[in-house]
Amino acid sequence: RKSPMNYIQMLLGRAEVQCERIANNNDFFTALEAGHLDEMRWVWQLLYYSDKFTRSLSLRSALCEHELFKSTFARHDFEEVRHREQLKQWMEKAGYDVCVLETNPVIPTAATRDCGEFYWYIAAYGDPDTQVLALNVLSEDMALRTFSAIIKRIGTARLSGPFWQTHKEVDERHKIMGVRLIKEMTKSRYDWLVSLIDQGAEHYDSMLASWALIGAD
Repeated sequence: RKSPMNYIQMLLGRAEVQCERIANNNDFFTALEAGHLDEMRWVWQLLYYSDKFTRSLSLRSALCEHELFKSTFARHDFEEVRHREQLKQWMEKAGYDVCVLETNPVIPTAATRDCGEFYWYIAAYGDPDTQVLALNVLSEDMALRTFSAIIKRIGTARLSGPFWQTHKEVDERHKIMGVRLIKEMTKSRYDWLVSLIDQGAEHYDSMLASWALIGAD
C-alpha cells in the first residue's frame, strides 16, 4: 500500500511526465525549433492566456479561506500580477500595434479559450490541493519549458525586458510553491487528482498546438 507521501510524489511525477511529453511531441515546439514561428504571430495568444492565468492567480488568492495556503497564494499572485502588462510593454517596443486592444480584444483560439477557462474554474472552485497541482506544479512546469524553448530559439537580444527574464528566473520556484502543504490523501483522491493533471495537460497540449497553426509560415 502506498503511503500518503508516495501519492504526492507520484502526482509530481505524473505532472512532470505530462509536461515532458508535450515538450517533446507538440507541434508548437517542433515548429519553433525549426524556425517556422520566428515572426511570433502567436504572441497575441500568449497575451490573452497570460491575462487569464494571472487573473486566475489573483482570484485564487482573493477567494482562499484556508489559512495554511493564504500567504503562499498571495505571494504567487504578487510575483505574477504584472506579467501581462510586462508582455504588452514588450510587444509595443517590438512593434506590435497594442493600441488595437482598446477596441479589439484578442480573439483566442478555441483551445486557448478552453485552457484559460479550465484553470479559471479551478482557481474559483477548486480546493487548495487541487489548485497547487494545477496552477503551480503543472502550469509553472509547462511555462518553464515553453519559455525556455522560446528564449533558446528567438534569443535574449530580441526577447529583452522583464517579462521574458522574470519567467526565466521564477517559474522553477513557482512550480513547487505550496507542494509541502498538500495534505494526506486516499487512493480514490489520488486517482481523481491524476485525472485532473491529465486533463490539464491536454488543455496545454491543445492550446500550444493551436498556436503552431497560427504562427506557421
